[in-house]
Formats: sequence, structure tokens, C-alpha cells
Amino acid sequence: MKSIIYNITLAALAIIGVASCTPTVDDVFDKPSSERIENYYSEVDEILKGSKEGWRVEYYASTTYGGYNMFCKFEGDKVTFASEKAGNHHAAGVDDKGNLLRATSHYKMEQSMGAVISFDSYNPILHYYSEPKNADYGIAGDGMAGDFEFRIRSASKDSVVLVGKKHNSVIRMYPISSGTTWEDYYKKVKETEHLMAARTYFLFKNGEDQKVTINTSYRRLVFNYTDEKGIPTSVGAPFIITAEGYKFYVPFKLNDKITINALTKSDDGIYKATNDQNIWIESQILPLVEQLNNSMWFISVANLGAFAQPYWKTFQTALETAGTNHSKATLYWAFIGNNNGKVGFHMNAGGDRATVGLTITADKDAGDNIVKIRYNIANTNKAGTSFYENYKLKEALKPFIGNSKVSTRTFKLEVDNPRRPTYMILTDQKEPTNIIRLSAEELHYPFGDEPEG
Repeated sequence: MKSIIYNITLAALAIIGVASCTPTVDDVFDKPSSERIENYYSEVDEILKGSKEGWRVEYYASTTYGGYNMFCKFEGDKVTFASEKAGNHHAAGVDDKGNLLRATSHYKMEQSMGAVISFDSYNPILHYYSEPKNADYGIAGDGMAGDFEFRIRSASKDSVVLVGKKHNSVIRMYPISSGTTWEDYYKKVKETEHLMAARTYFLFKNGEDQKVTINTSYRRLVFNYTDEKGIPTSVGAPFIITAEGYKFYVPFKLNDKITINALTKSDDGIYKATNDQNIWIESQILPLVEQLNNSMWFISVANLGAFAQPYWKTFQTALETAGTNHSKATLYWAFIGNNNGKVGFHMNAGGDRATVGLTITADKDAGDNIVKIRYNIANTNKAGTSFYENYKLKEALKPFIGNSKVSTRTFKLEVDNPRRPTYMILTDQKEPTNIIRLSAEELHYPFGDEPEG
């Protein structure tokens, strides 16, 4: 014990001795931190302004919606943006002469737990993605969940990588080649989009069908398959459209056997993985009954026929007291189709996500475009049962399934474009005024009662 104490004492004295003999230690860095930060800002700013044609930006808000190409150019303390048109209320895209719409605003760089670039004055093209109340996407308070302040992860003349300060989406920027205009690249993106767009694809590896159905939801490919335990599974893969094809936000992986970084466009409807030519997807035109079963088809009361209107009015009245403490449960969205492997009527009312299962089958004697719809208890969740039994959801579903859980309605299906329809019309074969138009585009506030402000 004495030996241990003695050794510790010697060690302590040695440290004290070294400390007393050590001269003043110079800073590890040869410049103050404030100066180093300012120098870094200057370096990044020089890189941003160094691309004479500007930058192509792979912009992601919420990855639910996928990515969109933007273009920007930095001059002085101003930045000019252009973008693909993401929604009907987005002041972007091209004018009637094919020129991209542009908007200029202010930017700055600042310190906030790291180097941050802030687009701090309103720009209708950029801030569309971050507006908390977006007329085309999301719900009030969220919008598309994009950012306008970004942490600088890396910057070089070849690429700049930013991370959203609030929502953490990764934004990548690439310099535009000399002699290439923004419109040149935009046209190539639109050509790719037109060539590759389809509502449904199938996945192949080494020529073998992988039994995976792929649906398009915004700019996401949703891979639907049955896992090794027999459980229906859906995995979303956000992508951005480039001049070459579809580029995924992060590499998509399936069962540790298939990895896809990007898909290359082609004229034959077969789009191969850029990282593995033995993996590809093929666009397909599915029978309409399968398209109704496998995708999301949104409801707006304005698009319901005369037969359905009074039933949905009854449902709307019941929702006035369906929320917490008998408050209003606002219906944010409602759609028919597939959600997480369950086919049915799906809705978000007052924040409660309800599903009432439906069975949708083709009338084999009448053809693929004639379907029968009935109730399916197996896919109905607790919230769906509650709304059905207590808040008149039963009434809203009568135009789809009839008057009870055992009744059936028969519809003729029609679409505008079998390859990638934007809407589907259901016409009741017994009740001619029961015509229902469903939208492939996400629609919010089916009753048209979006809150102001």
C-alpha cells in the first residue's frame, strides 16, 4: 500500500515539475476562430460564385414528395433561382416561350453551430417548399417540410452538399457545364420524365420477376412485396429526375439482395440500375382494377356525383363533434386504394388515421374495367371502426359499397391515360347519378374547409 501511495506521489510531482517548466503554449491554430470562420465563408462564397453558369440543385423537402431540380446563380449578396413546377400554386417552371421563370433574393452566411447559408429574404421559387401552409402539399403547419437555411457539409468547385437546418434533408448542388443553359437541362429532365413515367413497374433481376410491384407516388417509387415472413411490405424510394434517368435520394435496398443507386432511361421501357445492369424495372400497363387496388386515389367531395353528395354531407356534420372533447375532427385527406399493404378507404380526420378495408375485384364476365367493391373487416383498423359506427363514416361509404357491410356496388372504371392516369372515374352500373372521380394527385381538405391563416 505504501508503495502505491509513493508511486502516485512521484507521478504527481513529476506532472507539477513538467508544468512548472513548460513555457506558454501557442494556439494550435495560427488565427483566431472568428477569422478562420470568416475565411471559410469567403472560400465557400468564392466557390458558389465561381460557377459561371450557376448550379443545378437536387432539392428535397420531405422525402415523401421526392426531389426537384432547381437552378441558382450567386452574384454579390443576391441569388437567382429557377425550378421545376412542383404544384399548381408554385410560381415556377417555364413561361409560354419556354424560358424558365426566375426570382432573385438575398442570401447570407452565418455561424449557428456550424457554417450556415441562409436564404433570408422571400423567394417564391425557393420558399414554396418551406412554406408552412402549402396550397398543394401537406397540411397547414407542415407544408412540404422544406428548408431555406442549410448547414454547409462540404463545398468544392465540383459539388456543394447542404443539410436542412430544421428538417435535415440533404441537398446536393452541381455546377452547370459551360455553354449549357438552365433551359437546356430542364428540357432534358422533362424528356426523361415523359419517357419513364408510369403508374406501375415490375422489378427484375437476371431476367427473373422478383414478384415486386412498384407504384409511383409523387417522386417516389413505392416497392410493394411480401417479405420472408409472408407480411405485405411497402418501401418508398424517393428519387429525382435527371437528364440520365431516376436518381435515388439514398440507394434503395431490398432484402439485402438488390441495391439500386439510380435507373437509366431507355426507349424500350426497361430501366436498368446504373450500379448493376442485371437489375432493372419495366413499366407496365396494369388492368384498371389493379391500378385501383395498388395506388392511392384521392377524394374531393366536389368530384362526387349527385348521389353521393347527401351522404357525405351527413358525414361532414358528424365530424363536427368527432374530435377531442367533441371538437371538430377536420378531414385532411381521404383516398381509396393501398396504404401499407392494406386496400381500403383511408383518411386522416383530426389527426386520427382510419382505415376501412375494402375488397375490390374485377367482374370476370364483364371485363377488367368492371369492378365490384365491398366491405372487408380484415383490413379495418380500430379508428376506422369507430368512425364507421359512431361518426357516420358508414354514410360516406354507401356510394362505394352500398347500405351495409355485406352489400356490394358494381362500377365501370375509366382513366385519362392507362400508362399513368391522373384521374379515375367510377360509374355505378345501377345508379347513374353515382359517378365518382378520384385523383391520382394528393388532395387536401375534401370538404373544401381548409382553415384560413
